[in-house]
Amino acid sequence: MKGSRSKSDSTADDSMSTASTPSWASMRPPSFLGGVRFLLIEADLLLTVASGVAALGAFLALDGTPPRTRLYFPDNGRWQPFTEESIPVRDVVLVLLLGILPGIAAVEVALARGIRRALWPLALLAAWRYVAAYCSSLAMTGFYLEVAWASLGWLRPDFASRCLGNGPYAPGEFVNAVVRSNADCTTGATEEFLNIGRRAFPSGHSAGAAIGGVWATAVLLRAAGSGIGGLLAQAAVAGIYGVWLWVGHVALSRVIENRHTVADVSGGLALGAIVGGVSAYWVSGAVARLEAKLSSAPGGGGGRRPARGRGAVRQREEEGEGTGSSLTTVDGGAPPDGEGEALAGISASSALYHEAPEGLAPPAADDGSSRSSTVDVEAGRRRGGRGGPRGDVAIAL
Repeated sequence: MKGSRSKSDSTADDSMSTASTPSWASMRPPSFLGGVRFLLIEADLLLTVASGVAALGAFLALDGTPPRTRLYFPDNGRWQPFTEESIPVRDVVLVLLLGILPGIAAVEVALARGIRRALWPLALLAAWRYVAAYCSSLAMTGFYLEVAWASLGWLRPDFASRCLGNGPYAPGEFVNAVVRSNADCTTGATEEFLNIGRRAFPSGHSAGAAIGGVWATAVLLRAAGSGIGGLLAQAAVAGIYGVWLWVGHVALSRVIENRHTVADVSGGLALGAIVGGVSAYWVSGAVARLEAKLSSAPGGGGGRRPARGRGAVRQREEEGEGTGSSLTTVDGGAPPDGEGEALAGISASSALYHEAPEGLAPPAADDGSSRSSTVDVEAGRRRGGRGGPRGDVAIAL
């Protein structure tokens, strides 16, 4: 019957909906909540932090001096002048640390709204995983960049201008000469300024922007797929487009301003996308495993708490379960077997009566006596056959 559903069917539906879309708000405190320390020392979490610290330490320990690649002048007409950059590395770092990093934490806090107080430590653990993995990916990318620059020492398109002067072509005395080291430069530039010109491949700006784009995409997609409102989901998708427009702007500026070639920028984008993508994919799986542990732990079953009273009717209507029949008890439960069939018969006959075909006129007046008698008969049958009253019955007539 549509008017009544067994308790097992309702439980199965709740478990299926919980398994398909796990969230912090739908979980109950597990019995092992006191063992949060075990989750804090999991090997994967420690690996994230340790790898980030090791990468940062190696990055700071390296000298950073690139090899002295010689500068030749096979074509003095391809002289790239030195120009001021529109996006300094400081701006990229500020976006990564003061823009995307707080955004990741804010999204995790927003997704944790409405959770039980006992689950707050675990929700903070999930947010910590995302923040730690993001920071570790930044540190590891910096380490890889430093290793590549120190190993390759490729010259930037504007190195000749840094070394010999900002002219449209090479000076005549250097047409057939070779710049063997920074000591052969004539501009009097500092070693740091000249060494930056030897760090061409890969582009650090592009790598950092790619990491920010990948992580922002992963977090915003997580927010958009978490069941938030339509307007917020659209804002998350718009944020993804905005982030990648910024990534493209950073990458193009490095080529236009003669800081890097297309190959340098492509290598930086690939490095950032790989490191950021792997770390974001890994931490997403780690958080999913954490949610699965909470859902499957003893006493940690998911699902919403069963509603009572009018909330039960509203909950069934939201889940599409209350559309078949309007027969329900006041406390929100379905009528017992037998009684549900009798009440369904009353409701069906009433529907036929009030929706009479054309030509069959209903009674001139309805003083409510038939309804009262029907309810009285049903209430009397329940009191007599069920060992006393079990509560009023609401019938939609």
